[in-house]
Amino acid sequence: MLEISIQSEFSLQNDHGIAHVRILEKSTTPTEVLLKDFCSQVFPEIQPTVAHDRDGRPIAHGENLTLTASHSENLTMLGISRSSNCRLGADIEGPRALHSLDRFKEISDKYFPKFDGTINSFLKLWTKAEAIAKANQQPLEISLDESYRGRTEIFTGSHKDHVWSLALLPPGTPQGN
Repeated sequence: MLEISIQSEFSLQNDHGIAHVRILEKSTTPTEVLLKDFCSQVFPEIQPTVAHDRDGRPIAHGENLTLTASHSENLTMLGISRSSNCRLGADIEGPRALHSLDRFKEISDKYFPKFDGTINSFLKLWTKAEAIAKANQQPLEISLDESYRGRTEIFTGSHKDHVWSLALLPPGTPQGN
């Protein structure tokens, strides 16, 4: 039995599928072990082999599973779906993600011209872009523009002082390509 501290678990659904989400305290347990444990608890009938692809994204061999993971300075966010009709991406960030206010201003001026100036608003926009990039398997720069357009496939929320986003996108060619 893994010794982990689960902070929150919930499910999200849209037209593309259902995603199960777990937020837990960051641990030294490898991400693939955390994902396998989460999968076996949500879907006890399957025992996936979880690994990483050449770009470091988590994948499940031999099962119809879509996986995603994100780490902040002290939390880990996991997402899983059994829907073959979706692409999944997640990001979680805390306020320490903004190491430099100059960099924060530079990014917000370039990519989020209508943003209201609060760190929480910035993190919402940033985590949306990261989640889209992971789901689309594309560079972040492409998703930064797309994330601001109010896509309905993106769920955003908060946990303590962190902001998270989960992209549950339709299959097919990523937008922006």
